[in-house]
Amino acid sequence: MTTVESLQTQINSVIALYSNGQIQEALDSVETLTKDYPNEPLL
Repeated sequence: MTTVESLQTQINSVIALYSNGQIQEALDSVETLTKDYPNEPLL
């Protein structure tokens, strides 16, 4: 799996959390992703 595919998978997980009403978990995941991918404009 490439980095782009991995990031997309992680973003999809965040979207799923948010869609299921798990807002805090989604925010926590996004915070982790922004630390792992600081230059990613999508985040």
